[in-house]
Amino acid sequence: MSGSTTVRRGVPQGRFAIGLFILLVLSGFVLMYFDSRIQEPFEDILTKYVDDNFIGLHFFRYFGGPQTTILACLLIWTLGAKNKRKLLLPYVVCLGIIGGFTDIAKDVIGRARPNKFDRQLVFYPFPTAFTDDKASTSLPSGHATGAFANATFLSAMYPPAAPIFYTLAVGTALHRVEEGRHFSSDVVFGAVFGIYLSLALQRLLRRRFGIEFHPENPDAAALGGTASP
Repeated sequence: MSGSTTVRRGVPQGRFAIGLFILLVLSGFVLMYFDSRIQEPFEDILTKYVDDNFIGLHFFRYFGGPQTTILACLLIWTLGAKNKRKLLLPYVVCLGIIGGFTDIAKDVIGRARPNKFDRQLVFYPFPTAFTDDKASTSLPSGHATGAFANATFLSAMYPPAAPIFYTLAVGTALHRVEEGRHFSSDVVFGAVFGIYLSLALQRLLRRRFGIEFHPENPDAAALGGTASP
């Protein structure tokens, strides 16, 4: 194969991506059915066996927020290669777009948080239209969405570190459940929302503006990725 190749390591492609998306969404709906029954036991398990015995889940709380984006930008600008620094503006803009879509989805769906109606499945669409009712903006989890969006973009730029980024994202999602701020299905839908919106925006940037987040590497096989001309 002549010319440069682009590594798509860990990025779902074609039918696999669609199938994975459907599977994750269905999993979210299944969890939603059982949310009210498993929420309290799940919170207790996370607190007893994870938070009390390992590093506290509160450590992960900031990965889904703007603090991570700011820190990532500072590190990439200071230590990253020139081609990575050029990606900072698209990276920040994309995360802002994803955050905006997440806020709209939260308000349209209007699912009550677990601590509002004793962990019952209650929907109250457009709760912030007339009041500042943040207690009814549970689905999807904004922190989980932001964490998995960050993980997807950062993994695209630095594939070898992908396991670290996604571990931080999973920790963020578990923390939101353990804290009683979200149901399990909220963070599952947040993860799906964050990952697939990120991939869609990366594809748009690549096709319309020639902006490529994935590193170019002439030896795709060495990284285990799928090369495309």
